[in-house]
Amino acid sequence: MSDDESASEAELLYRVRLAAAITDLFEARRILTRSRLGYPQEYLKSTYFHTAVSEDAAKPDLNVVVHRSRLKQSIISICGNSPYVLRGLIGTARRVRGAVTAAKLIAEYPRSKRRLEIKIQIRDVLAIEFPELLALIRARRALYRVMRVRNVLPSPASTAPYNLQHFKARETATLYLYDLLNDASMSEEFHRMLDRMLDHAASYGRFEACLALNFYAGGGAENAGLNYLHHYSIRSGGSVLLVLTDFGHRKALPSLPKNVFLLDIGKFRGVHISQQRQCILFNTLIALRPSLFHIVNSEVAWALLHRMPVRFVSNMKVISSNFALQFADPRRTNVVGYAAANLPNCITKLDAVVTDNRCFATQGIKTLGLGSYQDKMHVVYNACNLDKSVSYQDAEFLLLARIKDLHQSSRIKVVWAGRLDEEKRIDILLDAARFCQGFCDFHVYGSPVVSSEMPEFEALQKQGNVILEGPFSSPLEWEKNDIKHVFFFTSRWEGMPNVLIEAAYLGMPICAMNVGGVSELIEENTGWLIEEECAAEDLATILNGMLANLQEVERRTRALIRLVRFQHSRDAYATQMDNLLKNLAFFS
Repeated sequence: MSDDESASEAELLYRVRLAAAITDLFEARRILTRSRLGYPQEYLKSTYFHTAVSEDAAKPDLNVVVHRSRLKQSIISICGNSPYVLRGLIGTARRVRGAVTAAKLIAEYPRSKRRLEIKIQIRDVLAIEFPELLALIRARRALYRVMRVRNVLPSPASTAPYNLQHFKARETATLYLYDLLNDASMSEEFHRMLDRMLDHAASYGRFEACLALNFYAGGGAENAGLNYLHHYSIRSGGSVLLVLTDFGHRKALPSLPKNVFLLDIGKFRGVHISQQRQCILFNTLIALRPSLFHIVNSEVAWALLHRMPVRFVSNMKVISSNFALQFADPRRTNVVGYAAANLPNCITKLDAVVTDNRCFATQGIKTLGLGSYQDKMHVVYNACNLDKSVSYQDAEFLLLARIKDLHQSSRIKVVWAGRLDEEKRIDILLDAARFCQGFCDFHVYGSPVVSSEMPEFEALQKQGNVILEGPFSSPLEWEKNDIKHVFFFTSRWEGMPNVLIEAAYLGMPICAMNVGGVSELIEENTGWLIEEECAAEDLATILNGMLANLQEVERRTRALIRLVRFQHSRDAYATQMDNLLKNLAFFS
């Protein structure tokens, strides 16, 4: 028997009284969680309540506590001789005093033949009207115990399936509870994780922001997400939660700030489907109540946002990051991807949509039929990871070295870097290599992520002037052995490619396809922009022109270095993020 079940009624009421005396719900949650771990009363009182609780709190009066909730008779009749049920319901009633509908439902509960249905109705009311209450209840597992005592829910040892018919009718407010209530091991694991989060918050402050990321594999969207995370860790003044919702991390995460807590939902035992992941994420948000919730390409978080009541999300700032429109067909008529699937249905629940390029913020949002929500769009150009390691002088020195080497070389060394997948237009890269076989070598950095069985990938391996360099962890590896002359970029769709920003930071002349936000960095004064229809022929013409006019190469690339330093520095990024958070009233 746990200490909760063996504790005296007086001791349990004492704890409830202490929690009721705290105006800060976060501290109330913390004290109730600590009480479950068996912390001595005097320690709790001296640590958290020495200024908030009067001396007579040591002698709790049942009438006083229950009278505050206006539900004395209902509570007494429900709890009977079960002290832990008493504590849970007193906590519930204390938080919903004044809510006539909830009071009535609780009053009907003991003698009703529809106990389960009424209990679900109570949860519906609390989830929509009093979401902060569920944080207290879940942290104490009161709902689980109440239902188990009343023989409504199977015991932890039981394998009997839970009756889902009641949940289907009220899925928005109740289905999130299913897995945690029905799976004892998952419930215990969640609460152990919650304890660790609360311990973290004791050291670094309450959780002010939560960022949900699908996974981490070092891609552009994931790195953009980590940049947001680092900024929140600096500006929030408290703890920040990073949730990997879908597939964990496929490569090692970079070092995270000390006040960031990592929650990898994929590590929970028995979690296999999206609804289970949504359940864990929802309960985490309920328990921690962050002021800001940011979604970056997380299918689980988007699915949860679809189902969340508007009343719930109104208590926090909700941001999504969307970078580009994706298309299912070459003619670009069928829009797919995160933005198309989620923004139209969830835009009313979002306080802001953050993107890294103006193209999506203007044209993309209109394509989705959301032009009336233009005021929610915010452009924050991503910061370059090389900003503090490669100086302006370094970039100019590298540019001059390229010009000199290009003047003396008989062949142009072209760098292509990225995922070797269909959406990155490997077919155009292959055509360009064939077109320029007589005077260019293509050094290709990256590896297939989706499929290594594409015909174009096999053809690249056989192409004589293509050198497959393999995966890379930093753009500095592109020139580990020798200096390269030009950077070539291809893609079917794009936001603002990080790889372009990094190439510009290294002082590389750039030829890039005109997709997404590319033209906001590469245009006729800063590089060479090429159209999709004739990319291979255009590239051959451009490369030949470079050899004939090195002065123009230098002029455009110097302008590119100036622009990228102005637009994508750490300082510029911090200013843009601060402006966004001030607009959202996240801090003053």
